[in-house]
Amino acid sequence: MIKKTLKNNYFIIFSIFAGIPIFFIPNSWDGEILAHGFQIENISGIEKWYKESSSNFQLILIQILFIIKKLFNINHEFLFDLFNIITLVLFSTEVKKHAEQFFSLDNKWSNFCAVLVITFPVWHSLNAFNLTLYLFCFYLALSGYRLFFSKKIIIRLTGVLLILFSFSVKSNFALVFGLACAYTFKNYLDKKNLKVNSFIFIIFLCISSYIVHKVFFSTYGFYEGYNEIKLEEINIYLIAKNFYSFSTFFLFYLWIPFVFLLLIKLNNKNFKIKKLFPVNNYLPIFIIFAASVAPYCLIGKSSDIFFFSGHFSRHAYLVSISFGLFFAIFFKDISDNYFSKKIINLFMLIIVMTNLFILSIGQYDKIESAIFNSDFNKKVQKMNIPEGKIVIVSKFLIPVSLYEGNYGFYNVYGKSARQVLTNLTINKKKNYTNIEIFFLNSNDYKKYFAIDDSKNDCITVLQIENELNRIDKIKNLYVFNSQKYNQVKFIKTNC
Repeated sequence: MIKKTLKNNYFIIFSIFAGIPIFFIPNSWDGEILAHGFQIENISGIEKWYKESSSNFQLILIQILFIIKKLFNINHEFLFDLFNIITLVLFSTEVKKHAEQFFSLDNKWSNFCAVLVITFPVWHSLNAFNLTLYLFCFYLALSGYRLFFSKKIIIRLTGVLLILFSFSVKSNFALVFGLACAYTFKNYLDKKNLKVNSFIFIIFLCISSYIVHKVFFSTYGFYEGYNEIKLEEINIYLIAKNFYSFSTFFLFYLWIPFVFLLLIKLNNKNFKIKKLFPVNNYLPIFIIFAASVAPYCLIGKSSDIFFFSGHFSRHAYLVSISFGLFFAIFFKDISDNYFSKKIINLFMLIIVMTNLFILSIGQYDKIESAIFNSDFNKKVQKMNIPEGKIVIVSKFLIPVSLYEGNYGFYNVYGKSARQVLTNLTINKKKNYTNIEIFFLNSNDYKKYFAIDDSKNDCITVLQIENELNRIDKIKNLYVFNSQKYNQVKFIKTNC
């Protein structure tokens, strides 16, 4: 049965390249908040985070995983990584099913669509576990929408329930809205059949749920107003710029369709481009793409194909849907009508291998950051830094966020009593005693920021020396010689 499943879903094999590396990259960025809560077996800080950010369904998932960790005594990093790979496979599987149900692709081409999704060059950022919860909610939105069109009423109701759960990630309001528009439009062009009732219900579900969220479940506290669209702040230029950034995931590969179009045109001068790009396929894909990126463009966030550092690629997770559909349908059409299988297979291999190469660069960046954090922890362990506030001064923007820094010092000293204030650049700030500090009244906030044992107001200044920029790290094989670089120098302590 396993052999048959893999044969029909061979794309899962590519999880070896896209998902398995996550097992070897420690949690980072905001994922450190979850890691800390699971490690100390107290998730009150996490609960405050997710309640204030109005992400209640994601909180339920966290609570379930926390119970599993305690019942079976599973290492939280392993549990997170296992959930990561399962979610990535589920999400890719769901896009495959959409390709089959709504675009009538057979198993061969829906599999290729899923391969493009699972190798999409953004999954390196899943080493921050909170982002996997986003991806799981995206999976629920896709799954719920597909199930809504079942003939069985119980399955349709299940679909509606999954869609409602998926709204824990607010961009799903736009995604589900976009799916409804795209597939209704496609169904009308294909069959001249307009399913008005289903369309109106989904649109009503999205709009009413959004209103209920705004009125009764809006963000508050530390996250009040976070990621909310403000009409008075909308900038058309920035929207266009962000839209272009998302488009680079397509633009980088446009040479492939161009090559095929050129070859077809040389063989048939009367060939019309619109014949290869029928509106009933590609306009719905564009609508899905636009719905996927619109919420991010409106709040001034984006990512491009070559944005490897940090976790900004999370904004482009949903672009993988339209990307997979576009190129799967394109290769299918030219395979059916114009070119031999060998040529098609060669170009299919090129796009998949390019995806994996770009993805591997992002994974390498995360490995570099993990090595830096590990070395930094070892170096400060020898310095016996006093409890209190810590300023890290660096020539470049070093990969230590507030959460990572606090959690790192907890792992070094076994006590949540050292707070990393910020990353400063040399010569930008000298009066370290007057740094503005976020005042934390709540014990839950202190748990959230991993500083609940902090009682000392000392400010210690550390400086990173012998730093390398990105290019020099590659030239000097930083991942193998990290101990030689980024030395930590004690500057002073003010108490």
